[in-house]
Amino acid sequence: MEKKVLIVTHSDLADGFKASIDFFMPGMYEVKAICAFTKCNNVEEEIAEFINSQSSETEIIAFSDITFGSVNQWLGIYKERPHYHLFSGTNLPLIMSILLKPQDEYLTVETIERCIEECSRSVVYVNSLTSDVSDDDE
Repeated sequence: MEKKVLIVTHSDLADGFKASIDFFMPGMYEVKAICAFTKCNNVEEEIAEFINSQSSETEIIAFSDITFGSVNQWLGIYKERPHYHLFSGTNLPLIMSILLKPQDEYLTVETIERCIEECSRSVVYVNSLTSDVSDDDE
């Protein structure tokens, strides 16, 4: 089974996510980054070309930035495709959590929902966190 990653965002965020994936997980996945409206002006066409060039058995894991934005709407067209998963409001912990799941199995709804739940806890306001380290430790 083959898995492909498609990251489509407004501006250059997709390139940043791709660079981070390549840094933390070198060679694990083929990642296609589409930077909408900066490096790519025909986003809808580029998405279609990528998705339509994949086998129906290939699992495509797609990430976008804004849930109701144009990019997400173009990616949403393919929701009925077998083995296609679309995530929005993407952050790096979510991408890594999803991509670190076993590569020899298709993702399940349960696995995806668990990843989202775990990663939603990774967004914190650090100023509100208390420290167990006291000034006396020095």
